[in-house]
Parts: sequence; structure tokens; C-alpha cells
Amino acid sequence: MSNKSINALLMTAICCLSFCSSKVKTEKIVTEKIVIINSGVKDKAKSLAKKIAIIDSLNPRVLALDFAIYATNDPYGDSLLIATLSRCKNLVMGVGIVNYTGRDTVYSEVLGTEPEFWTKNAKIGYTNVKVENDQFGTAKKISIYENVSGFRMYNLAVRTAMSYDSLKTMAYIKDKPRIIDIEYRGGDSNFRTIPYEDVFKKRLTRKDIEGKIVFIGYLEAFKGYKERHDKDVSLKGYKGHYDEDVSFTPLNNKIPPYKPDMHGVVVLANIVAQVLGEK
Repeated sequence: MSNKSINALLMTAICCLSFCSSKVKTEKIVTEKIVIINSGVKDKAKSLAKKIAIIDSLNPRVLALDFAIYATNDPYGDSLLIATLSRCKNLVMGVGIVNYTGRDTVYSEVLGTEPEFWTKNAKIGYTNVKVENDQFGTAKKISIYENVSGFRMYNLAVRTAMSYDSLKTMAYIKDKPRIIDIEYRGGDSNFRTIPYEDVFKKRLTRKDIEGKIVFIGYLEAFKGYKERHDKDVSLKGYKGHYDEDVSFTPLNNKIPPYKPDMHGVVVLANIVAQVLGEK
């Protein structure tokens, strides 16, 4: 075999190896400080209490709930859940501001977790983001805080970062305007995520949770984005499946058929990483 043929074979092999390496490259994790646990389907109060108790027993630095908790027709289950939430050492709970615009005004109403579940030590933050006035309602900005009934309420992500490291968070927001751009670090695959069933099947270890920011939020597969997104129509305000919490972000390639690219809890995780200076 000639030297020319050998060189050609070597170049082919190198190219093949390079291609294979690029195909198996793993996604870069933004930070090891943040873990997201899928909230899964809606739990009954007793089941949710058990799940939260298991996670809290592994000593997270902060436990942030990106879902609503409502009273049920099971008073015992509700009482058990309230007692479990009360034992959480550093709990942050999300609500939504009604008729949110992002303008500097006074808001009077929030929806989401009902006040009877707002335990004494829990911090409350709003989950609203300031969407763009475009076809997709792109989640591009947040307000750091809002005036709700005369009280300053922080965005859930900012409040979570504050509960993790108050000095670093206050240093970050000190010179910032009230409205800031979200500096996205990555999508769903760029954060540590844990399936819902792993909690009950005791697959979690203290190493997974201890000392970390643990979000519990919706991470199910996207549903309900078919026919309407195949057409060139206005998508802003479209909610998809009734229980979805998903967004279009600037990372979206926005190629038909249009689909949102990020779960809401991952948007929050990006903001926490931004505030804490995680690259």
C-alpha cells in the first residue's frame, strides 16, 4: 500500500473518531449547586407531604416549590402537609401575581399556594416573568421585585438565591435596575434533574441533595403543541396542556412546528445561576 493510501486511511479514521466523539459529547452542567426534581402529576396532600419530608431529610440548603398547593377535602392530609412544610428549614414557595404586566405599579392579588400553607418560616416569591410582545411571548426579562399590596415581594428565583447566599444576592441586585434581562446558561439538559419516582423509590442519596438548592417543579414532556403551532398564527397567550409550565426563550430556534423549549422551573434555575454568578 502506498504512503498516499495510508495517509488517506488515517485521515478517514481521524475524521470518523472526531465525528463519533462529537455525537456522544455530554451536555455541560451549569452548576452542581442546583438540582431540579420533577413534581410529576398532582399529588394528594399525604403523598406530597411524604415526598417533601424525604427530600428535606437529606438536608438541602434551600427547598423551592414551583407549584401551587391548594386545600383539599382531606383535612388530615392538609394538616400533615402543613406540619411537614413547617419543619422545612429553608423553604421558598411560589405564587403568581394576577394581571402581571411588569410595570412599576402596585399589585393587589396573587394566586397559587393558598395562605394557610404559607408556614411561618417560608419565604414567598412570584414566578411571573416579563414576556416579550412578540409572536411567542418569549421569556426574556424579569423584575427583581414588585410591590404587592404595599409590600416588596421578590421574584421566586431571586428570593431562592437570597435564601442560599444573601450577601452575594444583595451585592448582585444592589446596582441593578428593577427589570433585568435573563442571561440564560442553558436548557433543561444543562441542569441536574431527578425523576419524580426516584423520591419514593429511595434512589436519592444525601450526596444528591445536601447543601444544594432543590427546586421541585414541572418537568413532564411537552403536550398540546400540535395543530395550532403548525400554522403561522399568534402563539402569545397559548397555554398548551392545562398543567404545563413551559416557555419560549431566546434559545429557541423557532422553526415550525413551533414548540416551547424550556420548562418554567428551568427558567427559574437559570435566573438563580445568574444571580449567584454561576457560569
